[in-house]
Amino acid sequence: MVALRKKTACARAIHVVAAIVLAQTAFVEPLCAQWYRFASYGQAEGLSNVNPNCLLQDQTGFLWIGTQNGLFRYDGQKFRRFGLREGLPSADIQSIHETRDGVMSVGTRSGVALRKNSRFEVVNTGEPLEILGH
Repeated sequence: MVALRKKTACARAIHVVAAIVLAQTAFVEPLCAQWYRFASYGQAEGLSNVNPNCLLQDQTGFLWIGTQNGLFRYDGQKFRRFGLREGLPSADIQSIHETRDGVMSVGTRSGVALRKNSRFEVVNTGEPLEILGH
């Protein structure tokens, strides 16, 4: 009779443990099952230089990519290039920064520019800039 009680208690314990494990996997799996989509972009998509020097996602969600061949803005579908015509002092982009109030500054080999709508204005520092580390 004692042996029968031990078997029954053991069977109940196994069922409880199995129920807990099944319940945990039912809740954990959706949290862990994340899928990521990767895509490659290049010249065919409008990104003429595939070696970025710097990246920035601005407050509105655009992805900015600084390369030796200009600054590119990606809107989720296409790239738009910014260069000398848009007011940058050089097409060789070294850094991108955005302040809390949304002002974007771009550091190039020839100076710094601030973004004003769809154009850039060169910041006059009064002195030549030295690029450190290059």
